[in-house]
Amino acid sequence: MENEYILIINIQSEAKNVFEKALSEEKYNVLENTDLPILLAKKTADKNINLQLEEKVLKLVINIAKEYIGEKSICIDLTKEVKSIMKKAEEYGEVDKERLGNYASWGIKQAIKDAIINSNEKEN
Repeated sequence: MENEYILIINIQSEAKNVFEKALSEEKYNVLENTDLPILLAKKTADKNINLQLEEKVLKLVINIAKEYIGEKSICIDLTKEVKSIMKKAEEYGEVDKERLGNYASWGIKQAIKDAIINSNEKEN
């Protein structure tokens, strides 16, 4: 079993509390609780995870999500992307941080863009 990550961008403040409660009932921990309309939550299953690397990846997720504030509200399951980034980080090691950063940024942005496109298709 692996960790699960959920990102919600442009969440209204009233809805944020409702989502936080619902996520906590499903054993998610809210990781980003700021005044920004962003909610990042994690469900832990894998205890053998590099916590420092995970923290860096999740900070990158938040920084990229800030670019999409003002768009429509979207909910994204980032489990696959975070797992892929952490696997690549282990492959690259300390040797090629720039390459890893580019890969990570691209993967997260692509997941957000795909979620926006999918939500637009559902509306039409």
